[in-house]
Amino acid sequence: MHRNHLQKTLDKLRKLEEVYETLIFEKVDEVRVCFFETLEHLYSVPGEGVDWLSAGQGLIWGQPWGSAWFKGAYEVPEHLNGCKLFIQAKTDGVETLFWVNGQPRGIFDDPIRSYHRTMLLATEARSGEQYELAFESYAGHPCVGTQPYQLYETGDGSPIRYKRVFQSINVVLCREYVQDFVFNLRTLNQIVRSEAVDDFRKGKIINALVEAFRYLHQSPDEVSEEVWQPGLEAAAQTIKVLLEPKNSPSGPRAGLIGHSHMDTAWLWTRDETIRKCGRTYANALSLMEQYPEYTFVQSSAFHAELMRRYYPSIFEGIKQRVAEGRWEPNGGVWVEVDCNLVSGESLVRQFLKGQRYTLNHFGYKSDTFWLPDTFGYSAAIPQILAGSGIRYFLTTKLSWNDTNLFPYDTFLWKGMDGTQVFTHFNTIHCWPDAETVINRIYGSGNGGIQHRQVNDRRLISYGFGDGGGGPQYEMLEMARRIQDTEGVPRSEHTTVSKFMRELEETAVNPPVHTGELYLEGHRGTLTQMHQIKRNNRKAEIALHNLELAEVLRWISGADKPSVRTTELYELLLINQFHDILPGTSIPEVHDRAIREVGSIISEAGRMTEDLLATTVTPAPQRITVLNTLGWDRKGTIALDFKDSSVQVADPLRGQRIEDVFGKKKLLVGGVTVPALGTAVIEVAQNAEEITASPFSYLDRQVKTPFALVTFDNNGYIASFIDNGTGRELRGNGYPLNAFLLGEDVPASWDNWDIDRDQATKLQLQTSLESQELVATGPLQLRIRSVYRLGKASSLKQDIVFHSDTPQVDFETVIDWKEKHQLLKVGFDVDILAPQARHEVQFGYVERPTHTNTSYDQGMFEVCNHKWTDLSENRFGVALLNDCKYGISVESSDMRLTLHKGGTHPDPRGDEGIHEVVYALLPHEGGFGTETVIRPAYELNVGVIAVPGRSTEDIGSLVTVDASNIILETVKPAEEGQAYVLRLYEAERSAVKRVKVRFVKLPYRVALTNMLEEELQEIALDGSVISLDFRAFEIKTLKVFF
Repeated sequence: MHRNHLQKTLDKLRKLEEVYETLIFEKVDEVRVCFFETLEHLYSVPGEGVDWLSAGQGLIWGQPWGSAWFKGAYEVPEHLNGCKLFIQAKTDGVETLFWVNGQPRGIFDDPIRSYHRTMLLATEARSGEQYELAFESYAGHPCVGTQPYQLYETGDGSPIRYKRVFQSINVVLCREYVQDFVFNLRTLNQIVRSEAVDDFRKGKIINALVEAFRYLHQSPDEVSEEVWQPGLEAAAQTIKVLLEPKNSPSGPRAGLIGHSHMDTAWLWTRDETIRKCGRTYANALSLMEQYPEYTFVQSSAFHAELMRRYYPSIFEGIKQRVAEGRWEPNGGVWVEVDCNLVSGESLVRQFLKGQRYTLNHFGYKSDTFWLPDTFGYSAAIPQILAGSGIRYFLTTKLSWNDTNLFPYDTFLWKGMDGTQVFTHFNTIHCWPDAETVINRIYGSGNGGIQHRQVNDRRLISYGFGDGGGGPQYEMLEMARRIQDTEGVPRSEHTTVSKFMRELEETAVNPPVHTGELYLEGHRGTLTQMHQIKRNNRKAEIALHNLELAEVLRWISGADKPSVRTTELYELLLINQFHDILPGTSIPEVHDRAIREVGSIISEAGRMTEDLLATTVTPAPQRITVLNTLGWDRKGTIALDFKDSSVQVADPLRGQRIEDVFGKKKLLVGGVTVPALGTAVIEVAQNAEEITASPFSYLDRQVKTPFALVTFDNNGYIASFIDNGTGRELRGNGYPLNAFLLGEDVPASWDNWDIDRDQATKLQLQTSLESQELVATGPLQLRIRSVYRLGKASSLKQDIVFHSDTPQVDFETVIDWKEKHQLLKVGFDVDILAPQARHEVQFGYVERPTHTNTSYDQGMFEVCNHKWTDLSENRFGVALLNDCKYGISVESSDMRLTLHKGGTHPDPRGDEGIHEVVYALLPHEGGFGTETVIRPAYELNVGVIAVPGRSTEDIGSLVTVDASNIILETVKPAEEGQAYVLRLYEAERSAVKRVKVRFVKLPYRVALTNMLEEELQEIALDGSVISLDFRAFEIKTLKVFF
């Protein structure tokens, strides 16, 4: 037969898979139901207290955000006695949770996706047995999609409709002989289409398929079953034997495990995720009853907790399957967290909470960090994993790179401190069928195994995800046909833990990747949705302060810290999910995150002030201030003080200002506030304010103790001459503090992406409306500028010069009304540095400032936390910020990204009034803790002040004698009468014999891992311990008192 003719036959056989798949199930009965509609989310079947109405075929139901419940009883008739019964629910809901006798049993999808169409009712039905059936069907909600130019409401690529049409609830039987034929045929069709399969093997299969075609009716719907059944059975016998040949024992293999990537929120709300988890996990438990080989991995501990709270029977089912070794809670974290934007402490808390939960409820700790879908992976992660009892890391996201093919799929990932974690790129959102397994083993690039001399296996975590659903029974059937079939790598169900142990044991000289796993894509997630990101930074700091205050009170004899702090931290961790914090969700998700994290900031702030207030006595002319950082603060501090008649007393210096945010503050200079301790500031009523100023401002030129600064006609810094060195800081490009705005419409993924060509669109903004001197005094000089930006936005900014530091602050309020525009602020400085340092969790990474290689070219927008620094050996310039994360650095041009106006899936373009502070910091002596890191912390973390005199003058709680060791966290211990210190080396400079001194003598100090499990006791020499630190090493201490 000519190959073209043969191909037609093979194409017809592929079509026959679909034709006969519709005949697998046979309708044998129908369930009469009633219904009612609601906007509430109900977690049990409603009783008689609601207004149930009769439901018949053609019933129209539904509204945005609404659900309909359908309920009916079914009694098994005599003629179905002993049969295996299934249900097909044609409610037309987007997703439907299936209930049997008051218990969740599975999921049905809408007709467009049609992933899950049939659910098991009874393995062996008994006549007269009655089942109470219920179906909670969701009508959907508004969503404008994820891509630029999308104009319709879409959640899955198709227009949303809220008017749903009920058809029927059907009882069906399975024609098992049809089912076997369909899945056998599909498997062989896939083998034949694969270029990786031996031609001789394919030749034999093709011959059998052509022979089988002779027997098959191509339109079985046109004849009776009695007519098409014999031909199908003959065809089935012909092809079945082709699945019997086995593989070579030396061939590659695939590990299979069911999975459903479950976004805690994205194109749906967190409340809807509760129901998505219920549907997905009920379905997984049902499949486990039917397929004893089936295993399932669930990655987020928080999702298990949702089941415990809302669907306890599902949670009990999970616990049973965990005990059997078939359900695997194994992800390590509370939620699948964003790994770019969160602080180091927040990352640790994700593992601390996730691991403790898994241990408490399932009896073991995860050994795998499972994070398929976040937008880059910090170089700090390997050390955090090791400290949290995690041995393995799995992801899929680097396959999304838009510039370079990531060179490995199984490797050792070496973090910035030298810690290594065994890493594997698995696959998700797929089938466990011949086509998938062949492609994931033999495919090219990230699709297959790249280094076949290193490893011979791949983990395939199959099932539908993002919005849940998970595997369907058809997937399990396909998996059974490829366990050991010639031409398809051997496949078997496993667990993630077992697969990774075997992979680690069999891998030969795995390659090493050092540093961050930078995702070449989704760079806009570092900036989109300003308020969410600002709140996150502020909430992390507020909780840091609160925990320190609790420890200070606790060791002074107060009650054990409040459980409310734990609740607030949990709420923050949830809102650090990888589609919430990046700003890539629907409006309802973003608005809730802003409300919740905003409430964390305010409540934690109040609790901290209340705790501090309990340590003071009334003293009208005294203010107690708490320094929550781990070193003495000696610069100017700002106190919120509305009383304009109050001034600081000698010998301190004071100045009253009203900042650009409208807050009246009392600036205090000359005070030293001890590390992790308090100081008392004396104030005087109606004292004369000192007005002498070390600054001058004339003809757009400012003279400060540190610099001579000249402004141009647009209000930008045309010249910045450093007094100490005589250097001109401005480079050859735009002036300093230049606002650059340009159109930002990425090729895809509107809120996610910034494309390389966007830089060509940026234009200098020249609409300066005003610039004036608004304050000058002994401590600060302030110049206020007002700009118009784009079509409708505006910006007001105070440029703040200080008398005690060369740092220049830019306190900024932006009224943002632009869509599909990107706003940057540029500082092109005269510094020669081939690499820039960018702060990340517990240290920094160095990234190129050039475009020599394709890898350098791919990193045109990167993440920083509180600072980015360009330094020569003896001089440098740092750019600090209090809530921004996206930055680009090319040559000497640092451009901090201030706003991104994407409109999908949130159509508002991040409109609103937003506050940000950034700072330019010239420094002599090159990069270091004192020159860059500490000032960045101090820009972000203010002192906490309450009226009155402290009664507990204990000095510093703890002091550290090495400046490059940052005491990041002081928190109550999870267990015992103890508190925890977390310290890290910040400069990439190992140091020995670091002295840590305690103001109150502890009775014991232990070195722990990050889960606060003791590793060894540390000897106390009086009130001092001695520690050695590797470069970028994190240490956790548990201090018993």
